[in-house]
Amino acid sequence: MKKNNFFDKFYKDYEKNEEGKYVYVGNLYKLKNSPEEIKVLVRRYWLICLCLFGLEIGAGFLPFKGMIDTSYLILPYCLELISILMILWGCFYLSNGRNGLSESQYKKSILRIRINTPVLMILASLSFTLAIIYVSFHGFNDDLIYFILFEIIKIVIFVLGLLINKKTKSLEFEVSSKQAQ
Repeated sequence: MKKNNFFDKFYKDYEKNEEGKYVYVGNLYKLKNSPEEIKVLVRRYWLICLCLFGLEIGAGFLPFKGMIDTSYLILPYCLELISILMILWGCFYLSNGRNGLSESQYKKSILRIRINTPVLMILASLSFTLAIIYVSFHGFNDDLIYFILFEIIKIVIFVLGLLINKKTKSLEFEVSSKQAQ
């Protein structure tokens, strides 16, 4: 009787070939685009993801007083940053699978992006709203320009999240089973 091992679920899609090397034989997810289109698509994903990351870091460096000691503004900001890092991680896996994504790569890239972009949009909307609430209770205190910049950054992050979510949902994959060689 074979013992059920933790690693069995990871290695079930691999078999040894004649040379003794492990070859992936599980489901392979291939984009229905040409290789040139895939290359352009991956570059666009990286560009959008890096813009998201840069904007979020930039929003954190703004000297907006609401971001200094206000936990109800800092917490959504930190969660947004984590969400963006998860999208970047998914983008990394997507760029490594240009010839096709294994089952685990598909889950780590496409599904991770599809899950985290709505979360990012919700958190950006929440940060936008909470900054308005902060200003309505505490006033601008010479922070009007930083407040406006913060709000613009949150709008741009929301729109970029919407864009990447829409692009990810429109991707079409062919699922095939790769045979050991």
